Amino acid sequence: MTGLDGRLRATLARIAQHVVAVALAIGAWFGVIAVFAIDPQVLPPPDEVLGALIRQFSSGRFWMHFGVTGTEVVLGFGLGCTVAFLAGTLVAQSRLVERMLYPCVVALESIPKIALAPLFVVWFGFGLTSKVVTTALICFFPMFVNVTQGLMGSSRAQIEVLRAAGAGRLSLLWRLQLPNALPMIFAALNICVILAVIGAVVAEYVGAKAGIGYQLLLLSRQIRTADVFANIVGLALMGLLGHALIRLVQRRLVFWDDARTGSAD
Repeated sequence: MTGLDGRLRATLARIAQHVVAVALAIGAWFGVIAVFAIDPQVLPPPDEVLGALIRQFSSGRFWMHFGVTGTEVVLGFGLGCTVAFLAGTLVAQSRLVERMLYPCVVALESIPKIALAPLFVVWFGFGLTSKVVTTALICFFPMFVNVTQGLMGSSRAQIEVLRAAGAGRLSLLWRLQLPNALPMIFAALNICVILAVIGAVVAEYVGAKAGIGYQLLLLSRQIRTADVFANIVGLALMGLLGHALIRLVQRRLVFWDDARTGSAD
């Protein structure tokens, strides 16, 4: 019971810290508007944004756009991280593959994704596919690098001990390299889930018929600044939800790293 009470107190303390941080941010927001007499069309006060947010949340149209962007985020995140994991595993297992593949990946990452997004629209159309491909490409590099470095991070002594016990390459990967790499893999997943939201919105800016990015363009053209902020809050909540889910899975799978994963929240 003592341990349970301690965890409850720690959870309540973290919630209180988040509430205080939000309250300070809102207070600073009000203060900046009051001090500099900013026009609400330029920077709406928090109460107007809250009202717009309530209107958006009560609108079925908002949830339709939210669902479209959410689908793009989930599919792009899953595709990009899966392909990156497989590619990173191949690179970590073979020097030849590393010399052949790594420069190509770095060269591809050097190209701004906003420059590729119009090409994806031409190749795949204005539908879901072009958004998923753009999002996957943005998620790819952080996962690829972390998987590669994580799998290659096991010490030579550990590898030699398992090899002496008769472990093959697959056994080494499953029993040693992958467990050692999991903290780095989950660090990449936390980055990628945020990048996936950014990637989906960027892709919708280039060409889309629905989604929060598409909605943001329409609202900004109509100078409905409070509604723009409300949709931005929706995107922030989507990113927070993805981050929370990744952290939850991380605590279950990387339990030996619990001291670091718990302290980050």
